[in-house]
Amino acid sequence: MNPMDTLHQLSQQMMSQMPEPVRQLSEQAQAQMKAVVQQNLAQLNLVSREEFEAQTLLLEKAEARLAALEARLNKE
Repeated sequence: MNPMDTLHQLSQQMMSQMPEPVRQLSEQAQAQMKAVVQQNLAQLNLVSREEFEAQTLLLEKAEARLAALEARLNKE
């Protein structure tokens, strides 16, 4: 999923919870809100789901190789 789609969806959910006068904000104000949210999310140092899954797979492979090497060392 595109992070911008998620950001847009989050923004829409936030706006739907606001009182009617606040929901009538101009597009410029909404864009500023999105920019602030995006900036704060960027500071969280998050990774995408795909990146996380790729790193998890690499870790599983490394753990399997390590277990195999430990087993070889224990045999000798």
